[in-house]
Amino acid sequence: MAQFVGLAAIGLPVSMFLGAQFGLSCFHTSISHFYYSQNLGTVFVGLLFAVFAVVLGYQGQTRLETFFAKLVAVAALGVALFPTSEAGCTDDRFSVRAFAEYGLSTGQDDTDGTPQLLRGDALCPPQTGLENTQGTEANCVAQNPRLVLNASSQALHIGSAIALFALLIFHTLVIFPRLDWPAYGATIPAEKLARNRIYYGLGAGMVCAGAVLLLGKVTNLDNTAWWDAYRITFWMEGAVLILFGISWGIKGKFGYLPKSIFEPTSQVSQ
Repeated sequence: MAQFVGLAAIGLPVSMFLGAQFGLSCFHTSISHFYYSQNLGTVFVGLLFAVFAVVLGYQGQTRLETFFAKLVAVAALGVALFPTSEAGCTDDRFSVRAFAEYGLSTGQDDTDGTPQLLRGDALCPPQTGLENTQGTEANCVAQNPRLVLNASSQALHIGSAIALFALLIFHTLVIFPRLDWPAYGATIPAEKLARNRIYYGLGAGMVCAGAVLLLGKVTNLDNTAWWDAYRITFWMEGAVLILFGISWGIKGKFGYLPKSIFEPTSQVSQ
């Protein structure tokens, strides 16, 4: 079951991308926005819940590893439960999931700052002249769509996502390369040192991807049209997950990885 975590980390961005390419969803601007996809949203949430269940029961080789695994589980659960803001999609309308509504804004806000949405027959009032030939409201929604989100959901999502990515990077750069596990004794296998070099390389890539995400958030570049057009958030999030999936695969000794990084050939003194 432990191997599932690495496969899920790789499979999440890959499945979202392939699903979008095959028309199961629009290509959202971030992985988190696939929460709203009618088809892939279930895959997104389901994989995160599965990771939560598996990692929550994971027993590491040290208490420290087990403790931080529990934190990963909680962060993954938070990302799954609390959606991000906005739709992350250029489609006129689509079915949404819990916590959110997607429709035509009245242009006014309620007293708590939540945008008001037109409802029922008012969604496409006759005087607008926006009905299409079928009398549906699709053209109306395209004029000014708004996603109304539970006030606390965005903050909880961002906090969970930051914690999750930070913990994945921490595992790759600190937990996985540790040399003080009792099993090593006075000598360190050369293969372990080789694996550590791979961990550090993967971790460096994760840090770079995370830095791009942080830069976009701090400078507000992630709200620009070109950032969304190139799906920069999606690719950076995908990079963090895939690189972590590879590092977990190395630690779990997946059969599809080169055996030379697992099989002992020599020992190196500490």
